[in-house]
Amino acid sequence: VAVMNGRTQEGERLTKEVVNSYLQSEIASVRTSNSVLDLFRTPAIRKVTCCLMVVWFSTSMAYYGLAMDLQKFGLSVYLVQVLFGVIDIPAMLVATTTMIYVGRRATVASFLILAGLMVIVNMFVPEDMQTLRTAQAALGKGCLASSFICVYLFTGELYPTEIRQMGMGFASVSARFGGLVAPLITTLGEFSAILPPMGFGATSILAGLAVCFLAETRNAPLLETIEAMER
Repeated sequence: VAVMNGRTQEGERLTKEVVNSYLQSEIASVRTSNSVLDLFRTPAIRKVTCCLMVVWFSTSMAYYGLAMDLQKFGLSVYLVQVLFGVIDIPAMLVATTTMIYVGRRATVASFLILAGLMVIVNMFVPEDMQTLRTAQAALGKGCLASSFICVYLFTGELYPTEIRQMGMGFASVSARFGGLVAPLITTLGEFSAILPPMGFGATSILAGLAVCFLAETRNAPLLETIEAMER
């Protein structure tokens, strides 16, 4: 083919030894299997994994914690449930728009911090202002929903191709742990009414700050290998 294209020098360089060497390297790369330890073995990957563990855990815990604590708003549980479900629709639209035009990191961090502030501020709203309390909680849940939408894409873009699925799976496990802890945090309200919202709000803000340590991936090429990410 090289000769037909007038590239005789390239054709001369393509010897059997070169082809065999290339095939051996390809076979070796296929046989090399990655493990979950690769998520912590190198500095850059380790930082990404630790930050994403905090983000996924906190987002899931606060999201499901708010959804399970509907009775405290004093309104119809069914009405609040509908409101909390409907708020996810505009949250998806806003999250998609900001991811495209603003960036992944700023979007996730902003929504998490805003959600945490909404949950904490809600503690200081008088009990008789149930409509305002419900609206603030719904807005906080909407911000968490937006963060959930963004972090799925953000996580996939942060990890290199060879461990991307493993990283996504590990992050999802962190989210499941957050969902398991959420009802336990809610039960702390039996001891003090401020403990659940303080826990959900503080972890959301902490997760938002953790996102600031991650790289922006908007319009950036996806990395293929761990070595490329460590450069």
